[in-house]
Amino acid sequence: MTAARMRSRDPRAASDGQCETPRAAGAFRLRASACLGLACALLCGNAAARVDRVRMRDGRLIECKVIQERSAYVEIDTGRALLYLDPSSIEAIEYGETAQEAIRRGDRLLDLNYFDLAIEAFRQAAEDDAGAAQPRIALALRLRREAIENALDMLSGDEDAPRWRSELAEGRASSLRESELLRAAAAKLMERADEAYVKGARAGEAPWLEAAWTLHPADRRIFERRLGAAADLDPSGRQALALLDSRRLAFPDDAQAAEAFAEKIRHRDPWAALRALFPAGLPPSDNALVAPQVAPDLLLECFHDPFPPRDAALSKAECYELYLRYRPGADPEPLHLARIAEDERNPNHQYAYAIFLESRNDLEAALRHCLAALSIDSAHPGAAQSAARIRLELARRRIAEEQQALAPLEALYQAAGQLRRQDFPISGADGVWSDPATTASQVLLSRPAEPRGGDAIQIEAYASALGAYRQRLETSQEAPRQLLARSAREKAEIVARERKEQEERERLRKMDLAGRYLFGEASQGLSVERKRFVEHSRTIAGQPDIREIRIGEFIARDSSGQTVFYAVDLLARNGQVLSATVLVPQ
Repeated sequence: MTAARMRSRDPRAASDGQCETPRAAGAFRLRASACLGLACALLCGNAAARVDRVRMRDGRLIECKVIQERSAYVEIDTGRALLYLDPSSIEAIEYGETAQEAIRRGDRLLDLNYFDLAIEAFRQAAEDDAGAAQPRIALALRLRREAIENALDMLSGDEDAPRWRSELAEGRASSLRESELLRAAAAKLMERADEAYVKGARAGEAPWLEAAWTLHPADRRIFERRLGAAADLDPSGRQALALLDSRRLAFPDDAQAAEAFAEKIRHRDPWAALRALFPAGLPPSDNALVAPQVAPDLLLECFHDPFPPRDAALSKAECYELYLRYRPGADPEPLHLARIAEDERNPNHQYAYAIFLESRNDLEAALRHCLAALSIDSAHPGAAQSAARIRLELARRRIAEEQQALAPLEALYQAAGQLRRQDFPISGADGVWSDPATTASQVLLSRPAEPRGGDAIQIEAYASALGAYRQRLETSQEAPRQLLARSAREKAEIVARERKEQEERERLRKMDLAGRYLFGEASQGLSVERKRFVEHSRTIAGQPDIREIRIGEFIARDSSGQTVFYAVDLLARNGQVLSATVLVPQ
């Protein structure tokens, strides 16, 4: 099958009116054909006859002719028998060309000087419509002959040209010999093109390339040379793109030339390179993806272009959609944003982005886009349900956040509510809070009750009530905070006062102890070492003959030599220690 019309709809959707089913659905029926021999002869004897393809869900591919489609069965003719297939077992049906489609394709190929392929298409059409196809076959043969003669005229100075012309003109050459002669002539023409290119005459090279291509259009090397010359001569790329389009029509499975051209011009004109790779827009499946080394970066470059051309083969959204097919792990968010930018009033784009945002846990933005979809289409099948689901989840999250924020506030009020007058040891809480426990409890009792059911409206209302309750606690939290701070401050003052008194008592005790040891009242078993000893008497007004002792350092040790205590800067007067820093080892 030279070309096919793809139709992937479910065959079960076919309408059959009142037709009777020959057998229950799911069964196959084999029927001998009275014209079996003739059918086999027709199918085997003419390769150009129309052939349909049925792709089965189990992976089989059946080449046949589809006779009719019904809701309960699909009738096909394999050339040997008629089969009735269960529509549920069919994945897709690919229809071969009709005579009219083959003629139209042949006309396009003929316009592009693909003479052999045009003749093949017309001969295929002649099986069903000879009246329309035969004149075109004759025209294509005549044009082919003239084109070959014109190409050979360019080799008039070559010694082999007369022989080639003679064999081709007389029709003595077989089809195989004719192909050999045309390839040889095309090789000679390419040599002339090389000579022109070496001389730097890019424009002079083009006629030789075109003549060589006329003789051997299937040669990829000749075509790529033509493509490169067209790209250099026409910086806009239009001429090269036209050549690529013609190549795709003639050889739809040949993508190498387009890839090479795209790689050549991508830095000069990325959109032209993109059109070279994807002239028909988005490929129908991942199997049609081309140029995996070039296309992803090219698609991304075009996607980020702020000024795409109006006649671009792909929109920016389609560029990124196709990029994701090459790079499935890339971030899909730019695709949603591009689709919305290109068609903001499309509710499906808004809804798809909302679902994506929900998967990213950005529920607020997801809800906005759900509501945007509903503002465009109030009956959108998924937006209303998603909006309700997201609202419910947002309310639950808000409740969790409010409860988390309430925990320290309620703990503050509970602590203040447990205060009593004994917690204010200095002031006794006079004039501060007559009954703090009762006041704090009253505030906490205003906490809203949790709803018993899971209704979205009740949960949203409960979330709002919690928010209001939290605001009330925040507004009035200064009073219990100040009360707790005053209680802590008074307790700290009492503790500090008691500590200071204890330290003073301890200081006096140590000073007395040092004095008693110093003056021998409790020196049994102790040795006393005095350093920087100063002893003198002086007269003080009203107190004559006061004996004053000042010791820079005073150390008392027991019989084992262990230090019992020592004093620093000790001052004694008349046997009484007035001041000293006394330390007792631990």
